[in-house]
Order: sequence, then structure tokens, then C-alpha cells
Amino acid sequence: ISDACGNCTQLRIKGTPSINNIQAIVIGVINNSNERIYGKVLVNELRMTGVKKRRGRSYSVSGSLEFADLMRISGSYNKKDFDFHKLQQRLGTGNSDESYSATIKLHPNIILPTRWGIKTPITLGYTNSVATPKYHPGSDILTDPKSDSFDIKEIQTINDKISLSTSFNKSTRSTNWLLKRTIDNISLNFSAIQNNKSTDKIFKETKINYESSGSYTYTWGKENYLSPFTFIKDWFLIGNILGESRYYYTPNKFSTNIQFNENKSWKIQRISLKTVSTDDDTTKSYSFNMGRKFTLNHKFTKTLTSNYSKQIASNLDEFRYKKGEIVKKMNPGLVKAISEKLSNTYSPDFLKWLKPTITYNPTYNWNLNIIDTVTTANVKSSNSFKTKIGLSLQDLVELVYTPEKKGKSSKSRGRGRGRSSSSNKSKKNFNVKNPALRFMLGGVHTLVSKLNKISATYTYESSHDYNNISSDLSTSYLYRLGLHKSPLNASGGNL
Repeated sequence: ISDACGNCTQLRIKGTPSINNIQAIVIGVINNSNERIYGKVLVNELRMTGVKKRRGRSYSVSGSLEFADLMRISGSYNKKDFDFHKLQQRLGTGNSDESYSATIKLHPNIILPTRWGIKTPITLGYTNSVATPKYHPGSDILTDPKSDSFDIKEIQTINDKISLSTSFNKSTRSTNWLLKRTIDNISLNFSAIQNNKSTDKIFKETKINYESSGSYTYTWGKENYLSPFTFIKDWFLIGNILGESRYYYTPNKFSTNIQFNENKSWKIQRISLKTVSTDDDTTKSYSFNMGRKFTLNHKFTKTLTSNYSKQIASNLDEFRYKKGEIVKKMNPGLVKAISEKLSNTYSPDFLKWLKPTITYNPTYNWNLNIIDTVTTANVKSSNSFKTKIGLSLQDLVELVYTPEKKGKSSKSRGRGRGRSSSSNKSKKNFNVKNPALRFMLGGVHTLVSKLNKISATYTYESSHDYNNISSDLSTSYLYRLGLHKSPLNASGGNL
């Protein structure tokens, strides 16, 4: 290569020694003159030959075996090499992944009579996965599982998972009145999971989780109502409103749920590939919590409904080694949070032309704060009042005017249900007979039938928060319902 002054330079290509069968190429320019040369070096059509072409493989095997309705055993095995990748991917993940799993599902309730409808499935599962990196961490040295210089497990990511779960519930209704109201409505669940993990930085990490729950649900009949005003159902206007009214004296549904969750974990860090931390350096954690939920749904009338729910979260760490005390003393532990919600909806059906809907939904939240030795609480009350109407001028006119087409169609209906419905409608709506008024109302009806409904919505929302108040303060019910700004009772108290 020469410049404008005729000074020549020499181009040398030098190859470095092979490292793990990877040839490194260095391209440089040597200046043989004593002067500084300025210019560019362009390399055209630089090619490499003898590039390694590794094949990546991936395969999986799965199968299952069933023993009638008693037990089912299933398993799977998956293997993926370092260089395997999908067609839409350019490179692989750089890890060799290998995993296998096995699951056993047992139905011991098969020995019980079918008419009982008891379901008690038991599921036991095990999963193991190993990810081996292609290179040693922080280097370009290929890993060799056959090498005796180090333990390959020190750089692998290994995950083990063992799980056990079971439940109890009934799928059929009992004929015995006591069982129908107790056992039939109970559902129980239990699960235990243990995870073991190790990486190039973590020598061993173990997590154990126990979770158990129980629920009870009871639904009342839909015929538990009173109709005290049926004798006035033939009265004009008010008879239609009160005569068909129903007053339900039992709630629709009641449900309660309780859940326990216990978590244990400990982790030992890997200081180096040869040493691990001592027991004093082990990181440990523990938590034991309980959650309770109560729900009550009540339909007072066909148009007035109310739903109430309450959730309570508690900490049970103090009962770690004496769990029997929870039931023996009926101790809920340290209550950390309380949440209440009430939903009320009123949609009168006697105003078909207006279709009003009124909702009032107050919510209440209580949360405990613990800072060092000081215990306080945060409370919040919020409510939402909403009114919505959809005015239909056509339905409004039809209160006193029935079009001829509708009258003829109702008369031409068949016997039975069609005749009774038309007769009921004739009792509910007053139909003008005067020809002049009918002519005027007919024109109005034709006009308003082409108009859309007129809708309007009014919403009022409010919220009242108090932070760091006394945790022993008993908030008033009016504050919880969003009807009072202060959480104090009428007799007063200390915030």
C-alpha cells in the first residue's frame, strides 16, 4: 500500500494460537518509513474458512398410565443442547437444558358409594430441571462435564420441586336435612410445595409453602317471600305496584372462607467454587398468615338488593410452634388489615318509561402500622352514590295510549299465555277511547317512537382518610357507611 508521496507500507496478517479450536485473526498495518502516514485501509472480501458447524438437538418424551378411575401416572422428559434454537431465532440460549417430571393422581373416594358424591383427589408431583452453561461464568472456556478438575454442579442452575395437594367436596345433594345444610356446603383444600435451587452464586436455597383453606356456602330458597298486598292488585296504579310486590325474609346467599398460608425459606450463598457460607451466614425467613372472608347477599324485594362482604388479614407468626392454640383459644393473631364493602342497588320496575337505577356503595379500610414499638392505624372511608335514568317518551305515551297495531296483534294471539299477557297489559295501561285524543296521541306516538332514549347520570363520590390514629380506636358505623366524616363515635374518643 503506497500513499501520494510514494512511501510504501506493508500489510501483514497474523493468526493467534488456537484456543479451544477457535482461531483468532489480527489484521494490522506496519509503517516502514520514518514519517507519520495518514490514510485509510480498506479490506475487501474478508472470508473465514473452516468455521465449526455444531448441530443442536432437542427432543422430548412423555407418557401416561391409567388404572381405571383409581389412579393416573404421567411423566415427561425434555432435553435441549447448547446450540439448539428455533428457526425464527438466530442463536440458542447458550445453555443445555434437561428436565423431567412425574405426576401421580389418586382418587381414593372410588371406594365410597357413588351416591354420596364425595371427591377427594390426591396429587403428588415432582419436577427437576438442570441448566448447564456452555462456557464457564465470566470466560470463554467451554464446559466439559467429563472433566475432573471441578464439580460441574457448581456452575449449573438446578431446580427441584415437590408438591402435594388434596381437596374435599361433594358433587351431589344429600337427602338428609342435616347433611344438606352442613357437609354438602363445605369445601376443604390443602397443598404443600417444596422448592430447592442452586446456582453458581447460591449453594442451596430452599422454600417450603403450606396452604390450607376451608369454605362454607349456604343458599336459601327463592320462594321465601311474603306478598301482603295481593288483595289490592286490581286497584288502579297503586294496585299494580304493591299487589305484585314480594318481600324476602331470608338472604339469598351466605358464604365464609378461611385460609392459612405458611412460608419457610433459607438460603446459603456460595463464596467461591470451593467454599460455602457457614450456618451463621444463612439467610432465613418465615411468615404465617391467615385470611378470612364473609359474604352476605340479600334481595329484600325484586328491585332492592344489598351485598355485604368483609375481609380480615392476620399475622400468626407467634403460633409457629403452637398452632393448636389458634383453635384452642380462638385467637386470630395480630390483625393487620380489615376491609368492608356494602353494595346497594334499587331499580323500581313500575317506572318502565323512566327506568331509574340508584346505587350506593360505601367501602371501609383499616390497616395496621408498626414502626419500632409504636403501633398506629390508617383508616379510610369512601362512598359512591349514583343515579341513572333512561327516559323513553314512547313508553311514557303508551301509559295512556295503545296503538291500533299493538291492540290488534294482542287480540290475534293464541290461547293460553298470549291471552293472559295481553289481558294483564290492558289492566296495567289506561287506553284513551276519545277519537280526538287518540288522533293527537297517535301523532305524538309516531314522532317519539323515532327518538332515542334520553339518559342522564348523576354521581357523587367522597373519601375521608385518617393516618396514624390510635390502633385501639373503635370507628363508628356511620363513618364506615360513608355517612359521617369523622371515625369517632357520638360519645367522642381519642385519635
